[in-house]
Amino acid sequence: SLLISSVDHSDDGDYVCIASNDFGRSFSSRRSLIITERMVLPRIHNNLQNNSYVDIRHNNMKELVCNADGYPNPDVAWIRVSDFILLTRNQSHAILKFNHIQHGINKYMCEAKNKHGLTKIFIYVIKSDTQIKPLLNYSNIKSRSVILSWYVSTERFDRFNYFIIYYRRLHNFDKNINEQDEIINNQDYEQVLIDPRTTNYTFTFQMMDLIPFTKYEFRLFILL
Repeated sequence: SLLISSVDHSDDGDYVCIASNDFGRSFSSRRSLIITERMVLPRIHNNLQNNSYVDIRHNNMKELVCNADGYPNPDVAWIRVSDFILLTRNQSHAILKFNHIQHGINKYMCEAKNKHGLTKIFIYVIKSDTQIKPLLNYSNIKSRSVILSWYVSTERFDRFNYFIIYYRRLHNFDKNINEQDEIINNQDYEQVLIDPRTTNYTFTFQMMDLIPFTKYEFRLFILL
């Protein structure tokens, strides 16, 4: 048998086994060895979720790290979507730093690319207003939906860019929930971004596709 260790492109070719003794020689049929390169498409690690919202103020966030793997190792880049400016690029990971909280509020794209393909995710970096506390109510509860409505004690509705609803299913062990907590772990919640201009500032939203006989927690934050 023939064993080839550390195969590389120089081993590519045709091979024949020859057996010989004093009475002659015998040849095997020809066998071809074709060397191909490993092909692994780039993959972005799930520490960042596509189309998720990251609150600078809640997370005390100074940077976003995008990690990716593949073969060959992919180039990873952060791009600001509003003007498609390349902000940083590196191999296998890229770090997006926010030097000023206001400069960080935007939509960003992490792109990982090698010779075999490309993948990308989008992250919305937001800043919530913790000074204005909307009063959240619910009504019209059904098996798979509920209508949420809220009141904001200010007449300057036009200063609100968005509202964001955080919600999650509750389990039996979720008994010590403090509704006054201003800091939450965003990764524990599903998120819905609401543009008040599309609802004519009615401040209502119907949550759909809920699971029957399940307890939920809802939180609402204002984005400036």
